[in-house]
Amino acid sequence: MSLVFTANTTPATGAVAIFSLKALLKSVGWTVPRSSDGLTYNSSGDQITSSGSGAGGMNNASAWFVIVPPGGTAQYCFQLGATTSWRIFTTRFSTLTAGTPSATQTPAPVSVTDRIYLAGGGTDASPTFAGSTFAADGTYRFHAAADNASPYGFYSVAYAIGGGLPSHALFVDPLTDTDAGDTDPFVFYSSNGPPGSSLLGDLDGNPSGSFFNMIGAGAQALMNNPFGILGPAYVSPIAIHGIPGGTQTTLHGQLGPNPVNGKDDLLPCYYATDPTDSRPGIKGRSTLIRFPMSGRTTGDTQSVSGAGAKDWIVLGGSVFPWNGSVPLV
Repeated sequence: MSLVFTANTTPATGAVAIFSLKALLKSVGWTVPRSSDGLTYNSSGDQITSSGSGAGGMNNASAWFVIVPPGGTAQYCFQLGATTSWRIFTTRFSTLTAGTPSATQTPAPVSVTDRIYLAGGGTDASPTFAGSTFAADGTYRFHAAADNASPYGFYSVAYAIGGGLPSHALFVDPLTDTDAGDTDPFVFYSSNGPPGSSLLGDLDGNPSGSFFNMIGAGAQALMNNPFGILGPAYVSPIAIHGIPGGTQTTLHGQLGPNPVNGKDDLLPCYYATDPTDSRPGIKGRSTLIRFPMSGRTTGDTQSVSGAGAKDWIVLGGSVFPWNGSVPLV
């Protein structure tokens, strides 16, 4: 993994944030095969050339684009409702070339069952939008990172200026430790709620059904199958037992740096279905997310490879890869 970053920005609008994410993904090889600025439909390329409004702008009602990773079978579509509200969906194995796309209408997947909504919903002709994909305009710091090599994972996140819990997160997380029969070894996520309502619960290890993917070959019926994070606060074996006084505690954020080398230690993050699901079990291990053993707040950093490295950033109860800079808070 070699991540490229767009970090420490303060977008004026959600359109600016998503436009910068699109530019970042294109810089590592993703392509935009079709799009619309809300005014004119382009069936063979990227119509959106700026983050503003008017011709070529992202900040027009119903503007949309399809974006595709190099050599991948998945496709992603982003459509703007208003400055903070978006409709985001993915297909895993079919192209977004069907339906009647237009200046204000997104294309449909060739396979009608191959669509998963990460934000919003409705239909292509009558879309609905997630009203809190971003916080109020101009009130948050924004960071994004994208892998420049296969399997092309990425994340974007935002939190309030001055600090506080994350208010936005979107990521595509390639997994490891997966079964050889899993034809789509990814988990993807979009937060659509105020700080603490879903993002913090999900990333702190209390799954609320906001992670989506498939299990195994031919599992079309399991589209929209939720995966929660198996976190150290959620899985009892990752705990310290026998502490004097008969108490116990989780490792998550409790132990501090490694006592020998002074580096920050991290715990792995596993995804699994709920035990009550028809096919319970572990999906795989995240390549993007870890859990900290040193307790720090959102916007702080962890130095895993060496003192002062700042190679991970704290986002809620989790940490994501970072570029070594001092994050804006």
